[in-house]
Amino acid sequence: MDVTMIHTVGCFLKTRNILLSWICLCIMAADYSKALKPTRSSLKSELPSSFQRMHQNDKGHRYFTDRGYATRTPEILATKKNYTVKRGNLAILHCTVQNLGTKTVVWRRASEENPLTVGDYTYVSDARFSTQHKVRLDQWNLHIRNVSLEDAGTYECQVSTKDRSIRREFNLDVQDLPIYNAAIKITGKRYVDKGEPIVLSCNATDYYAPHDIDWFKDGDKLNSDKLRGIEITKSVYLSRKTITSVLKIKKAKMTDAGDYLCRTSERYITTIHVQVLNANTSNNVKRGTQSGFSRGANRGPSIVPAKCVLLLTMILLFLT
Repeated sequence: MDVTMIHTVGCFLKTRNILLSWICLCIMAADYSKALKPTRSSLKSELPSSFQRMHQNDKGHRYFTDRGYATRTPEILATKKNYTVKRGNLAILHCTVQNLGTKTVVWRRASEENPLTVGDYTYVSDARFSTQHKVRLDQWNLHIRNVSLEDAGTYECQVSTKDRSIRREFNLDVQDLPIYNAAIKITGKRYVDKGEPIVLSCNATDYYAPHDIDWFKDGDKLNSDKLRGIEITKSVYLSRKTITSVLKIKKAKMTDAGDYLCRTSERYITTIHVQVLNANTSNNVKRGTQSGFSRGANRGPSIVPAKCVLLLTMILLFLT
């Protein structure tokens, strides 16, 4: 056997030994990893309860059991069912849904087939209805803004399933607000001496407190003006549904006489006529009299008839 043949046989044996060693190492590594790999049941026992839930699928949350994976059914928790709201306020119906997964929460009136909201979307054309999703609390709450008496009734929170078996009903009672009679009036002196202040007060009451009050004189709007001595103040009393405005003119002039009008933002209107008097005529006008009628008004009984009787008596005595 020559040298070349010996070298070829040696290389073959060396390569075979390397391959056999690699195969043995792979077999040993596979057996070792299999021995260390835990089963699902053993892994479940090692995990804390807070980590039992793994992920979601189309039905709900999946978690480990002794037999493998299982699915939790969506659940609507028992919460407050009866709500009372005053007309015009915001109504909020709370619905807490756990293990929702990829399902959708639907709100509808129990008496109607069509939904009000589907998930985060409002299904009806009435923009007063909307859904607020609080993720951390698993809440899908129905909001009704500016609630009316017609909104009272039974509402249903439902998880979208074929048989509509996961649902809960809520009752909404809407109370009417007390009735306030709209009224507006002006108080103040109708007769003012020249140089004296003119003070007029306007009170307006409505179902909701009026937003504003405007003053007009003979059709022209009045505003606070220091140069003209005009001051306008306003006060709002929400508890009494009232707004009050005071108009003050520091020194009345003859041109300040006229019709003063008070108007609210709701177009309730009232007027008062103010007369500015001169010093020579103010007393008589305030008493409702005129100077021509005062002449001789306090005269006593006439003495002319007595003088005539005395003269006739003296004549008769002289003739006799």
